[in-house]
Amino acid sequence: VEVAVTRLDLLLDEIGLGDGVIDLVKIDVEGYTYQALDGLGERVYDVRTFHLETEYDSTPQHAEHRNNREVAQYMRSCGFLLRGCIYEWPGVQYQVWVNAAALTPAQRREFHD
Repeated sequence: VEVAVTRLDLLLDEIGLGDGVIDLVKIDVEGYTYQALDGLGERVYDVRTFHLETEYDSTPQHAEHRNNREVAQYMRSCGFLLRGCIYEWPGVQYQVWVNAAALTPAQRREFHD
């Protein structure tokens, strides 16, 4: 089955959200979280909080999947701080990230990333 896709930054432009702060983005795309984040381009820095579904391992049939550690590395490289993780399903980790640039110095000290 072929599915049409578009980058998130282009989608935001199309629906009239091409600039400004985004309070919350939840991404649950079955193993393609890294690619979805990458598809935000520079708009990733406009997001205050992310709720991300990540997986511990990629599977042979989906070798392009990135695991939870790779997603975490990407988020840290973009200046986000890990607020917490939630474990609901085997092999799945939900990560909550906050943009450090949106926090006061006192709020930043609350994170133990």
